Amino acid sequence: DSQGEPSHSVLLAGISGGLLVGLMQQLSVLGVMNISYAEPLATFLQIMRIFAFDVEDFLRLSCVGHFTPLAHFVSKVTMILSATACVGIIHVVVVVTRHGCRF
Repeated sequence: DSQGEPSHSVLLAGISGGLLVGLMQQLSVLGVMNISYAEPLATFLQIMRIFAFDVEDFLRLSCVGHFTPLAHFVSKVTMILSATACVGIIHVVVVVTRHGCRF
């Protein structure tokens, strides 16, 4: 392996971790729905609710004021886009400072 390139095992672990997080998000959505499931599945989905990512839980937008459903949706999408832009800016700064603009 050349210096600076991750090994295949590290890459595989990262991809597997990302897939696992995605799966847990999807299962947590099933647990949020008001459907009565059989007992082993109901307990499992209740545990998966822990992994549900909800921006509302973190920011409490309802404390600021009353939002229409459209304004609520737009604010969530705007927060996600803003977070993505911040990650992109941080990435560019790190590449410029540590790697001399070699993207």
